[in-house]
Amino acid sequence: MQEVTYNVLKMQMGYPLQNTIQLTENIDDLILKLQVENVNLADAFKADQRPEYRSIQMAQELNDIKLKSIKLGAYPNLSGFANASYGTQTNNLFSKNSFWFPTAIAGFKLNVPIFDGFARKAQYQRATIEKDKLNLQMTEFERAMTLEVSNARIQFANAKKQSKATKTIWTWLKKSMTRHRQNLKAV
Repeated sequence: MQEVTYNVLKMQMGYPLQNTIQLTENIDDLILKLQVENVNLADAFKADQRPEYRSIQMAQELNDIKLKSIKLGAYPNLSGFANASYGTQTNNLFSKNSFWFPTAIAGFKLNVPIFDGFARKAQYQRATIEKDKLNLQMTEFERAMTLEVSNARIQFANAKKQSKATKTIWTWLKKSMTRHRQNLKAV
């Protein structure tokens, strides 16, 4: 049975099954370290500690950048370029008599958006809708995490009560068994 348990542990850890594994602690020591009775259920839960929250936040940031990009697409832009090179026209490329002539070109490009057939407006509206969807997704995630934490706290409190009741029953049973043994010895 212990071999099966070790194999399951190795599989869960991604450890090769043919290798041996040595555990440094046993389950009883770990249970003693937990001290479940001292857990404070009133501690605040922070949804931003979950990786899903960060993923939604990143999507919101990217969508904000997309909205800014769409807005900036309506402004004129100016770009410049320059190119310099040497060229020759000869039958013998490596001849000492070939003439190399320089060529240079420079210029500017000005782009002034006048009318794009309302494409930019449609893009902006789609990005705004996406932003609203992401905000709703964030709210729903926070609500779901609050519900999950609330349910976990209730389950934990119930398990604690059940454990306490079980301990009380075991204590009563031990006392009862002791009394019955004493009564049997007396007879």
